[in-house]
Amino acid sequence: MAELAETLFALARCELAVGELRRQHARLPGLIEEAEGRAQVARDIVADQRKRLEDAESQHRAKERELQEVEGRRTKFQAQTALVKTNTEYTTLLHEIDQAGELISEIETQILEALERVDLTSEQLKQVASEQSASERLHLEEAKKLRAELEQVALDLSARESERIGLIAELPESTRARFERVCREGGLGTSVVANHSCGRCHRDVPLQTVNLLRAGELHHCGNCGRILIVDDEQ
Repeated sequence: MAELAETLFALARCELAVGELRRQHARLPGLIEEAEGRAQVARDIVADQRKRLEDAESQHRAKERELQEVEGRRTKFQAQTALVKTNTEYTTLLHEIDQAGELISEIETQILEALERVDLTSEQLKQVASEQSASERLHLEEAKKLRAELEQVALDLSARESERIGLIAELPESTRARFERVCREGGLGTSVVANHSCGRCHRDVPLQTVNLLRAGELHHCGNCGRILIVDDEQ
């Protein structure tokens, strides 16, 4: 009985470790995804600001093309003044030339405004790129550390699972059958009593049962069926 109690005690401690490692193994991928998501947000912010700059530059180029087009029309009208034969035609051309001149002045103002937007957006891009690049590096480094932690947890979990299998094999056949049946239903087959309650389902464990467990007797939780262990070192 003492040997069985020792095996069960070791198995319970092993299952506590397995349970914690399983929780970590399930939790870490989400944390990695969150860190990589924050890094992507930083990249998206830079990409959005770069798109703003591209739009501003595109608008500036469009105004430059519009200016060239209007200047071309004015030059054409100016050339035609030497060819007209009536005052009406001449007056019409002068009106067209004046309108083109006003439009040129307006477009030149718009070009200056567009150029100012390009300069401002370019400076903003430099600042945003600097800030977000630092943020991206930080989050990628966090993701890298979490991936390394996940790899280590996977190794530790594999080792503990192997240890658990070995300890289960040491159980007497009847105890092992009960243990494996509980595992199929609830994942782990042992439970450490804490504050006179089952560490798995948290139902009360009578004091008499706790004393019998300390005396080396085998007992199961009346609620979840797990093999109860008393760990007085906790």
